[in-house]
Amino acid sequence: MDGLFDVVKSKNDSKGSGFCILKWWHAEMHLAEGINMSCYHCPPHNLNLDQDLHNTDFKKQQRKTMLEGGKPSECSRCWDLEDTGDIASPRQVLTTMFLKKKMSLDIIDDTAKIPWNENVYPKYLELSFSNRCQLKCSYCAPQKSSAWFNEMKEHGDYDLSEDNKKQYSLDAGWTLYEEETNPYIKKFWDWFPEAYEHLDTLRVTGGEPFLSDHVYRLIDYIRCNPKPIEFHVNSNLCVSERRIN
Repeated sequence: MDGLFDVVKSKNDSKGSGFCILKWWHAEMHLAEGINMSCYHCPPHNLNLDQDLHNTDFKKQQRKTMLEGGKPSECSRCWDLEDTGDIASPRQVLTTMFLKKKMSLDIIDDTAKIPWNENVYPKYLELSFSNRCQLKCSYCAPQKSSAWFNEMKEHGDYDLSEDNKKQYSLDAGWTLYEEETNPYIKKFWDWFPEAYEHLDTLRVTGGEPFLSDHVYRLIDYIRCNPKPIEFHVNSNLCVSERRIN
């Protein structure tokens, strides 16, 4: 295991056995579904239009648990990996992304001093506006690909085992909002200008991002408000040359 990962785990554990700065600084928002996640491996939870997009009541409760020495159950993947003793967890690996930007472990100390119910802006944001996509990749799902969604709407669910139905079923409890009338997208644009000032990394995903008008609006915003930031687009590049240009 990378020595830095051991240092990160030790530093986190000194603040609480389940402490992780990703609950404060790392955010994923999939606005077409109205869901939010603290990192790649946490299960999604629904956004509430009456709450902050990042500092949801649910996420604040997880922060509280961490600051009191507990281990949130939604982070079980990290605890399982760390219990093996030789596999670095996302808590260790993803934290280094923030450490390297600041070149210091101070961010762990500084984060632990923030009250659990205080609002903060994320430093890393992964974002999707829509499930519009022209591909049907096997690892994906209908809520992430409109091509998949439309095919299954016409022909029905795939005949899969119960273990896989939640990802590949149209009747799995998720909701899709039309991009043009999505209230979460409106709330995002009200929230983003201030949040942008705090971002170090912005990653746009989909669907296929270059099929969403809001991605071009986002690019225009960054162009008109330049600042040091890492900007990434997860594209399949199967769109017209005009869109890419």
